Amino acid sequence: MTWREVTIRALCERTHAVDPRRNPEVAFRYIDISGIDRTAKCIATTAKILGADAPSRARQLVQTDDVLVSTVRPNLNSVAIVPEELDGEIASTGFCVLRARKKTLDPRYLFHFTRTDPFVGALLQHVRGANYPAVTDRNVVDVAIPLPPPSEQSRIVEILDQADALRKKRAEADAKAARILPALFYRTFGDPATNPKGWPVTPFGDLVEIGTRLVDPNQDEYLDLPHIGGEQIEGGTGRILDHKMVRESNLRSGKFTFTEKHVLYSKIRPYLNKVAFPRFSGVCSADIYPLLPKDKRVSPWYIVALLRTPAFLSYAAVHSERLRMPKLNQEQLSAFKCQLPNNDLLTTFERRAVAIDHTLGQLAAQSEKVTRLFSVLLHRAFTGDLTAKWREAHMKELLTEMEVQSKVLESHQSGPSEPKVRSPRGATRSVVHSGTRAVRRARGAK
Repeated sequence: MTWREVTIRALCERTHAVDPRRNPEVAFRYIDISGIDRTAKCIATTAKILGADAPSRARQLVQTDDVLVSTVRPNLNSVAIVPEELDGEIASTGFCVLRARKKTLDPRYLFHFTRTDPFVGALLQHVRGANYPAVTDRNVVDVAIPLPPPSEQSRIVEILDQADALRKKRAEADAKAARILPALFYRTFGDPATNPKGWPVTPFGDLVEIGTRLVDPNQDEYLDLPHIGGEQIEGGTGRILDHKMVRESNLRSGKFTFTEKHVLYSKIRPYLNKVAFPRFSGVCSADIYPLLPKDKRVSPWYIVALLRTPAFLSYAAVHSERLRMPKLNQEQLSAFKCQLPNNDLLTTFERRAVAIDHTLGQLAAQSEKVTRLFSVLLHRAFTGDLTAKWREAHMKELLTEMEVQSKVLESHQSGPSEPKVRSPRGATRSVVHSGTRAVRRARGAK
């Protein structure tokens, strides 16, 4: 049985815009694109803002189970579903807010669909802008989604939620493991903020060379090197995520170069804690500082651990520039006061850090397996393979649901804006006729 494909527009309700500045003394939680955890696909952070201080993009009133799709850089797939605790809060206009009509479309089914390659691929066909690539809300709602009956949607959601929960538990374990290195730093050297062991203190800039020379990435010598942007560094763990070579990335602005001896530190939104030791050469975004030890006593692992400590994160939070786009500039990074323990202790720390990194690498391999499993399930879910046997066992109830579903969809028709349905060959037909044919085909195949 082939599922119908219906545009998201036909399955969602209208949402409403608000202007929080009309209530200057009332505080609200602001959901910005930067607050989306692209790995976990959830709203990780929000900002509490008074109406008087609301940014111009704070306009979209959201409610529980709304699906948020970032229209900026759609290739990054910044999507999330609004949890109950953020019901009635305000999101950026950089999101397309999808509010499913729950009689025909399960919000979590829609949410999982927005994570698929076909959905992302459909948006990428409409991207405009080189430096600020984006799509429109219309591009999002015009994407067609496979539409099984509600009970089958629920079954798919149940399976995907279970698999996603496993993936999140794996990610939580990774996050805990990533805290081992900063803990080792504290145990070995003490808290950088208080320096209880009385080590000599020196500015960070005296120990580390901070890369500042931009190059044109389109020169021949750089084309076959990896390109790392802030989105390719996983916060907390420092894991390097999927990335492209320079020649594949269509880069326009200047970039920094780095070698296998550099540590990469993302200066934008320091609270995201993006510090990586890639151990290969490449070019990186100008939003990332390449850091190279210039004191022979200091290793890359010392730098990584230091920049992940709560002491440094607190320092960065206090000294970050710009309220809406926190950034730690070179002068502020250079001024951070850090300990310089004796050589023997530094050597011992590096040896232990390398052993920890080996263990973390094994955990990362397990995480990749879980991620691949979820990707396979996600693909199968929207082709019908995932619930084929379950569908056979519930065919009678599904046929009844399909008839009800078609009537509900028909009730949302409104003249020339009548919802359209795509047949498997790509032709468009009205919802009611396509629904009737689908039911007849299913009964004939029974």
